[in-house]
Amino acid sequence: MFQIPTEKENITLRPIVRNAVPELNPMLVRGSDWTNFGIFEDGVPIGVTRLHLRDEPSTVELGYEITGRRKGNGFATVAAKAITEYAEGELGYERVIAKIDPINIASQKVAKKSGFVETGKEGNFLVYAHQAPKNL
Repeated sequence: MFQIPTEKENITLRPIVRNAVPELNPMLVRGSDWTNFGIFEDGVPIGVTRLHLRDEPSTVELGYEITGRRKGNGFATVAAKAITEYAEGELGYERVIAKIDPINIASQKVAKKSGFVETGKEGNFLVYAHQAPKNL
């Protein structure tokens, strides 16, 4: 089974589809331009991270969500770092962005801890971006 490693041995990411992990179904985004990855702690599903194809060349959008009982434990940051590294390294994207509601302070902190910087606004959302290192 294909998995994306993270900086914590007990946290893994793997692509998932609807009904593959029923407890994560409410978090999954539908559409052919989104790819969902389950976040697992010791094999137990705790959230979802996702990548969304963008119109801008070499850019992909990141999203993340952790189940209520596991929020606030750093799992979103671990997942965001791992999926960003995967998007830039394995998939070859030059830029990963995250669109965040201005009132969602926790998600803004995750983006900043994951190496993203605020670059502006898109509609009602703040845009944070991570640029791939030139040596990838």
